[in-house]
Amino acid sequence: MKKQFLPYFFLFFVCSAALQAQNATETPSVLTYEQCTQYAREHNIQARQLQLQTESAGINLQQSKANRLPNANANWSHGLNYGRSIDPFTNSFNTEATQASQIAVSSRVVLYNGRQLHNTIEQRKLELEAANWDLKDLENNLQLNILSAYMQILLAEEQQRVLEQQAKVTQIQYEQTQRFVNAGALPAGNLLDIEAQIANDRLNMVNAANAVNSAYLALSQILNYYEPFKISKPTVNVPNVEALNQLTARQVFDAALATQPQLQSAALRTRIAEQSLKVAEGAQYPTVALSANLSSLYSSRAQDIVFGNSIDTSLTNYFTLTGTPIVSLTPEYSFKKTSYPTQLWNNLGGFIGLNVSIPIFNQFQVKNAIKLSRINITNAYLTQENTQNTLRQQVEQAYLSARAAATRYEALQANVTALQKSATHAEKRMNAGTISALEYLNIQNNFTAAQLNLESAKYEFYFRLKILDFYQGKSVNLK
Repeated sequence: MKKQFLPYFFLFFVCSAALQAQNATETPSVLTYEQCTQYAREHNIQARQLQLQTESAGINLQQSKANRLPNANANWSHGLNYGRSIDPFTNSFNTEATQASQIAVSSRVVLYNGRQLHNTIEQRKLELEAANWDLKDLENNLQLNILSAYMQILLAEEQQRVLEQQAKVTQIQYEQTQRFVNAGALPAGNLLDIEAQIANDRLNMVNAANAVNSAYLALSQILNYYEPFKISKPTVNVPNVEALNQLTARQVFDAALATQPQLQSAALRTRIAEQSLKVAEGAQYPTVALSANLSSLYSSRAQDIVFGNSIDTSLTNYFTLTGTPIVSLTPEYSFKKTSYPTQLWNNLGGFIGLNVSIPIFNQFQVKNAIKLSRINITNAYLTQENTQNTLRQQVEQAYLSARAAATRYEALQANVTALQKSATHAEKRMNAGTISALEYLNIQNNFTAAQLNLESAKYEFYFRLKILDFYQGKSVNLK
């Protein structure tokens, strides 16, 4: 019996462990606002694309600096000539098949070209700096979008809590009314009104849950994060409205002028356009370059003479005055093919020279390039001015929205206080039978609606204050 029981016990243990592991993996992680922003910087597609553009700008800068260095190239060729051809060693025609090789090493460095190389380097530096500011601008926009989505989740969950609390109050009121009806103190119709309110509360809670899910979906899409997660719920302490009265839109805008990356990027784009004009103007000047070349060649027909011993040769019809025959020494020699390394060494030759290229006429390309560069400068200045005007409008709208949110928040605070007293008094009157359940429920619903509006106004005011902090260059956090 024990042996039969052990396999089942082991199977139960394994299944239990597997279920516990599955539940552990399905537990949603809790993300803070700071973790959300950091994750978005690393995984948002647009942010990653801008990071790649920044890397490309850095590579372009490296290449512009490397363009000042000499280039060096090596060439080697080997081929077979057949038919009638010229022997490069005898400079005579040859009909035999000949193998030939050429090898060369060359180098060239630009000494002067109207400072185009220098101005291009400066332009690439500005482009890299502008790319970094563009990335910072995108990260700021992501931060605001995440803040908005994060606050929307907090608001939706807070409104869900208020509606759940309202449902509990309605349920308690139903049970209390039922006791009064059973005792004959209240008519049975009061229960029907409260039952209708219970059904309405359930519908409101379903809508609230859907709003929470939609808010989470919006944040996950911004983050490009699709695993189950919850957000950390910080304590939202709304500052006194009087703190906003000490701040003006002009003060916020002046701070934004020195901190917002889109302005820095636009200013750099203007400098880039000015630097591009200098590069275009440099094409009007001569280009001075130093070049050098080292080359050699090989031919399979190249031969070396190999001398042997000299022999005496009698020459007929020649004699000395004394009658002695004249004998000449005739050297013995032969030919052998010259080796490949020997030919390369023997045929080695070089060249070094200074090249000057003077532009005279090039179909007005340089002139038109200068005109286009000046147009780009004007357009860059207009873009910079438009960016500043857009920022001014955004700051003014943000400041106006913050003041409107503050006014609405104050008004709703007073409204909730008054409706809370009214709801408490109405509950006592209904229990006393002086008003119907329907009248009480209308007052209670007005109080609940005011609570929901107050929560919405609180988070809206808090969010608007954070936007003003953002434009002033302050760190945006929910701590």
